[in-house]
Order: sequence, then structure tokens, then C-alpha cells
Amino acid sequence: MVYHITSPRKSTNGQFIQTLILGSIGASIIVLAIGDSVGRGLGILGALAIIRFRTTLRQQRDIVFVFCSLGIGMACGMYGFNIAVIGTVILCTLALLFRLTPLNGLPISKKRLRINIPLHSPLKQDDLETIFAKNKVKYTLERAEYIDDAKTNAQEYTYEIPDTIDTYKLLADLKSLHESISIRLWSRRENENE
Repeated sequence: MVYHITSPRKSTNGQFIQTLILGSIGASIIVLAIGDSVGRGLGILGALAIIRFRTTLRQQRDIVFVFCSLGIGMACGMYGFNIAVIGTVILCTLALLFRLTPLNGLPISKKRLRINIPLHSPLKQDDLETIFAKNKVKYTLERAEYIDDAKTNAQEYTYEIPDTIDTYKLLADLKSLHESISIRLWSRRENENE
């Protein structure tokens, strides 16, 4: 929590904070399973060194869950069932609690909408905003551009779509404003490592 409070808002995300907290639980499980046995420690070091992932894990949270699963499995293999059960309960409880907080770390799907409106069209920005309000879309005007060569007035909106919104209805409502309106919609995920 101190990291979240003392870091600039743009640089922190729930994925990284979950990685810090849940990763420490996985490390604790492994250390408790090893105990004071040098042989076990060297065995685990060797086992972790030969593990290679054939697929790329894009989210930090996924890597932590793989690491914690390995730690729980190692604890069971060393007959540390109490450590494995308690570690699993703590890990699962924290993961479920994070799901309910703003630090949930799940990727946020952001959608972008580009609308090209011909110059001869009577359409105005207020007409577009009326359609957004009707469909309950939170939007931010990212760019309004006049392109002289193509005789097009291009307005680009960026907005988040709630799970309950009907994207097809929004696009149909926008398209019904004018027959020559051009609409492009695409999405990207925010919290993923790229």
C-alpha cells in the first residue's frame, strides 16, 4: 500500500501491486517448505532453474499465480501439507479481496471511436453527444480535426464502454444520423504489458 500511495498515479496499476503482495506469499510458502534444510533449498533452486515457459505470460498476475502454484506443489511434495493449505487459503482470500477493490488489476478494455463527417452534412458535435447520452456512454473528445484535402471533418472520441452497453446499437444510432458518416471502432486492453 505504501508503494501505491507514494508512486505517481500514472505509473501504478493493480497488476503490479498484486504481484508484490501475492508474490511475497508465494516466496513465504517456498521458504517455509524448505525450512532449514540445505538439501531441499538446493533441490528447489535446481527445479526452478530448469523450468522454462513455452508460452509468454503477458500479465504479471499470471506469473505470480504460476509461481505460487509451484510453491504450493513443492510444499506438498515435502509433506508440508499445513503450509500448502494455509498458503492456498491466504493466497485465494487475498486474490478474491483484490477483485473487489480498485486494485483488482484486471485489464480494462478501452474502446476508441473515430467518426468522419462530410463538410456538407448538417451534423454537429451536439448531435453526436446526444447519441452518446442516449446510450449512456462516458466519452472524452480526444481530437477534433479538419482535413482540407478530403473535405472531411474528423472527430475522434475515446470512451469506455460498460459491460451492459450494446455496441451495435450505439453504432447503428450514430450511422442513422447521416448516410455518408464513416465510423471506425477499435479496442485495446489497458493493463497488459506490451
